[in-house]
Parts: sequence; C-alpha cells; structure tokens
Amino acid sequence: MTEIPREFICPVTFEIMEDPVICCDGYTYEKSVILNLPDSLSPLTRQPIDKNNLIPNRNLKDAIERYKISDNTQLKKLSNMSKLEKFELEQKMKKQEMENKIKK
Repeated sequence: MTEIPREFICPVTFEIMEDPVICCDGYTYEKSVILNLPDSLSPLTRQPIDKNNLIPNRNLKDAIERYKISDNTQLKKLSNMSKLEKFELEQKMKKQEMENKIKK
C-alpha cells in the first residue's frame, strides 16, 4: 500500500478532501470546514479570511480522484481510522517531512 500524499489531507479534519479550496492564507482546506468556521479566521494562520472568496483547487481535486481510483484499498483504511489514528498519521507525516528537510 502506498502512503497517502499529505497534500490530499485537510489540515483541520485529517481526512482526504472531497472539495479542496484555497483560502487567502495560501492553504488548502476542505470547503465545508471553511464555510462552517464560527469566525472568519484561518485555522492555521489565524489571519482573517473571506469565506466568499474561496478558490477551487481543481488540480488537487483531480489528483485526489486519480488516487482514489488507483489506490482504493488505502482510502478504505483511512476512512476506517479513528481520529486518534488520523492524528498519529499526521504526526508521522510531519516527522517524515522534517527528516526529509534535514537530509537536504
């Protein structure tokens, strides 16, 4: 099984995005997460965001769709994970990213 690309996972829900959008903070989120924020602050940067100015990330959405078709087994595994397991996966991915930066 291949590792799920980090960019496919919403940084708030730790789930693979269905409708990724780019916010003015430069990050991509699941659209429903941004629309349902109780305030208009970015979940990552705490910068003000305009919920009416979300840009669909079509390239990412297409890549996720291709991934779903090619690796359906991995997707089923992720959908069955608990929130703790998703959090642990995110921590592992961050650790791997830091180790890759150190190697460069």
